[in-house]
Amino acid sequence: MKPAFSQDRLKSNVATNDISGEVQLATQFVERGIGMSDQNPAMNASFLYNLGTQVRMGFWGSNISNLSAGDDNFWLKFMLEFNVLFGTNLNTKFYASDNHFYKSDQRNGQRFGVVFNYFTYFYTFEWMSNFEGSKANAEYLEMGKYFYASQRVRYGGSVGYTVGHAVTTNSYFNVKALVQYLLNTTTYFEAAATVNTNPTAFGKRGDPAVWASVNLTY
Repeated sequence: MKPAFSQDRLKSNVATNDISGEVQLATQFVERGIGMSDQNPAMNASFLYNLGTQVRMGFWGSNISNLSAGDDNFWLKFMLEFNVLFGTNLNTKFYASDNHFYKSDQRNGQRFGVVFNYFTYFYTFEWMSNFEGSKANAEYLEMGKYFYASQRVRYGGSVGYTVGHAVTTNSYFNVKALVQYLLNTTTYFEAAATVNTNPTAFGKRGDPAVWASVNLTY
């Protein structure tokens, strides 16, 4: 039986009116090659209400610190997900989120995207408004793959490309490598590293990064 890492668990039908989500405790929060927590520990958590077996809605939150010029220290997303399972090997997730940053609102915006999980491959396309507080849109493309070393260990990586439409947010690639160890049916440990091709655009936030996390799905 294949281990139930979080991405695998999301492919399973969930009973109507259940609550599901994920909690992550990380040594730092890095998203798509950009640091989000000033290299400090972070906690991310989602709480989603299942409206049947395909639709989930709820919120996701994370502590962040001093992004850009604003004194932001909390990121809250209001989320909607729609999952479609084609056979047993292709899962498609459409999603939308309304993003709010506190204390400043200069980075608020929306995201719309789709994720395809096919066997051990995954692909992402996302549209973002107000990318990095630039008041301009951006698109994100990603492709990656997992390899299973055993029922408890898998590793892999991804390559992403952000297409920015503002002078201050030029397009860039980011590369991520990771290894995960399944502790039990709902918890896994992850170690990861990332680098991007335009680090100077984000100051120290764009530096190569290494982090570890414990992830709990429920």
